[in-house]
Amino acid sequence: MTQRQEFYSKVAEKFGGYSSGAQRTTSFPQGDPEEHFDSLVREHGSPTARLLDVGCADGRNVLAVAPAFGRVEAIDLSAEMLASAERHRAGSGLDHVAFTVGDASATGFPDQTFDVVTSRRGPLFPRSSTACCGPGARWCTWASGSGTSSR
Repeated sequence: MTQRQEFYSKVAEKFGGYSSGAQRTTSFPQGDPEEHFDSLVREHGSPTARLLDVGCADGRNVLAVAPAFGRVEAIDLSAEMLASAERHRAGSGLDHVAFTVGDASATGFPDQTFDVVTSRRGPLFPRSSTACCGPGARWCTWASGSGTSSR
């Protein structure tokens, strides 16, 4: 286990599946940033679209957008985070979503595998993510509290 994997596993253990119990506000001048990001991601979905979520944590966020896609792969360094993600997925009926231990700096996916790559809070490594994107693929990343999308 790498130091990063160990760190995120400890976070998952401490917060019981990456949930601190803290409340978040949904009062923002331009609307809820989470909903804005989800809406942005869903715009790029289709029954045949393939999504890679980098740094999925407990999976709740990617599961919210998964119905818009034909196939979803979600990676995280922490096996503890992914165990929590699997628990969330189990009751969702979203069998087209797979959670896998993976590193954003070397995803291991073949070239041109995905149509959309998302990263909410984790680091995104452009070289690794670009290699696994197909032609015209979109990146949706979290930037200063609002989602951004680019090709």
